[in-house]
Amino acid sequence: MELRAASMFSLAELTRIWNLGYTGYFVSITFTEEMLAGWLRNGDFDLAHSVVAMDGENPMGLSLLGVRGRRGWIGGFGVSPDYRGQGLAYRLFAEHLALIQEQTDLGMVQLEVLTENWARKVYERAGFAVVRRLGVLSGAPRSGAGDARPKVAPPLALLAHHYRLHEACRAVWQREISWLEKTLPAAAEGIYTGTIESPTGYLIVAPAGESIRIADAAALTDADAADLVAMLAARYPGKSVSSVNEPEEGPIYRALVAAGVAEARSQWEMLWTR
Repeated sequence: MELRAASMFSLAELTRIWNLGYTGYFVSITFTEEMLAGWLRNGDFDLAHSVVAMDGENPMGLSLLGVRGRRGWIGGFGVSPDYRGQGLAYRLFAEHLALIQEQTDLGMVQLEVLTENWARKVYERAGFAVVRRLGVLSGAPRSGAGDARPKVAPPLALLAHHYRLHEACRAVWQREISWLEKTLPAAAEGIYTGTIESPTGYLIVAPAGESIRIADAAALTDADAADLVAMLAARYPGKSVSSVNEPEEGPIYRALVAAGVAEARSQWEMLWTR
């Protein structure tokens, strides 16, 4: 196995290697070149410190690293089908982590892994630990609970309070300001509790076909979260809502589940610190 920097490969080559690594995965993560380019841009990936494992000219797998300040995120990891079952996953992951320690000053690296995925054992063996559980939620919230009078504002006005409102329940990598600024569509809107000058909670939502996608969410209390979900149901009556990687520890998760939005899947958020 030879590790090469992902920056040595074209977008077309990386897309092919990505799709090989995710062949047969629990959920479909097949990317086009355009989709992968967006993923790399939105996740602040550092391809010079991401790796592709090669057997001659045959790709064995990849491990992609996003970087923000002194924090890292493994936002893509997979082994090609022909090389599975040989212990390659741990070797690739451990050697990539060793390179990260040698070549960068990152103080921590995080990742998410589906709760049913055996790869959790690979990450734990390499020194990562589970820090919390994240839910993938989907369904139409019931109306009638909380204050259902929607208060709507431009997303950017509410994202000015992102850090304060996420202090008790930290945002996942895909919900940090850097990601949101690059991905929010023009049709996105914010729903909030409290005042626009000092919101006590918000939902940033966007149309996703026939459903509504929660791009970011935060609330100071369970009561704020319940009001937000009631407003959401009133604003989009009967619409299905999706929320990916909602922290189970947070009030938004509890409010959505209490309103009948079901958990379809879940992930472990894991962390390594230097």
